[in-house]
Amino acid sequence: MSNAIVLDQPTLRRRLFRNPGNMAPLDRNLAEERFFVRFPRKRDNRRPCGLLVWIHAIDDHEPPLQVIAPACDDLGLTIVSIADAGNSREVVDRLQLVLDVVATISARVPIDEHRIYASGVSGGGRCSSIVWGCFPDVFTGAVSIVGLDSYQETPTGTGQAWRQSYDRPSGVLLGMLRTHRMAGISGSNDGNYAEMKARLDLLSRDGQDVRLFEQAGMGHEMPTAETFAEAMRWVDEPARAAATKAAEEGAEILRRAKAATGEARERLLTRAIEAAPWSQAAWEAMDLLRGP
Repeated sequence: MSNAIVLDQPTLRRRLFRNPGNMAPLDRNLAEERFFVRFPRKRDNRRPCGLLVWIHAIDDHEPPLQVIAPACDDLGLTIVSIADAGNSREVVDRLQLVLDVVATISARVPIDEHRIYASGVSGGGRCSSIVWGCFPDVFTGAVSIVGLDSYQETPTGTGQAWRQSYDRPSGVLLGMLRTHRMAGISGSNDGNYAEMKARLDLLSRDGQDVRLFEQAGMGHEMPTAETFAEAMRWVDEPARAAATKAAEEGAEILRRAKAATGEARERLLTRAIEAAPWSQAAWEAMDLLRGP
């Protein structure tokens, strides 16, 4: 596995904390790391898949497919998880491996860069919220289950506060983050429920598109497949809407190209491909450019 973003000390200062303090240095051996991959059941080789990176709380290998696979099949998301990267590993290594696996999968199969998401449970949920906040140029959303961190010190309501988990992004990264959704999943019997609700409330006040999905009677555990699907669909909704709009634009440009001739026709065919890459209109435009 490999990745362009390496969490060395300068990068940690830029992306997580301006003062990393006693945070352990990066210590992972790519030659020894293993990961699990599952493609959606109805994979279309003419379209890129989305990607969901599952982050374990324990040193496991296979993700909880009975909960997350139905939604991923429905939405066309490839699932990937890293083996032995639970809460017992240093957080820097866990975050690095999440970045590594995105780069590894993206280099081998077509992945839609506008539909790369993170999810996890408990400590893995906290990690998913951190990569959402710190790497909006990589991740376009997150579903954090019974565990969620944020860049704000969050009052507990008892005169104390839950500490901030990373520095608030700024500039271009903050602008990107505001366009990416994060869902939290919890219930009143979860020990992290109050913290998640408070953190999401403050993030929302700061302009972030976040939402808490509450499951009745849920404790510190996995949600039902139905609750996960509801949250995952909400997080993925903007990307699906943008893809539909682009496909409609590409189809209209293609229609105009078919009525044109010469260089104007070629220009319009090229525009159709650029407006909606991987769409049916783009494939048809490529065939027409190649000619008989």
